[in-house]
Amino acid sequence: MRDIEIEIQGDQVGGVIAFPESGAGPGVIVIQEWWGLV
Repeated sequence: MRDIEIEIQGDQVGGVIAFPESGAGPGVIVIQEWWGLV
């Protein structure tokens, strides 16, 4: 995994991207709410 920065509407947003060690697999997107999980 590695940290990344994404620009959204002029602001920088941090994220993490991960790739499988070998082969191919389905993609998964996880979006957490701004105030965290409750």
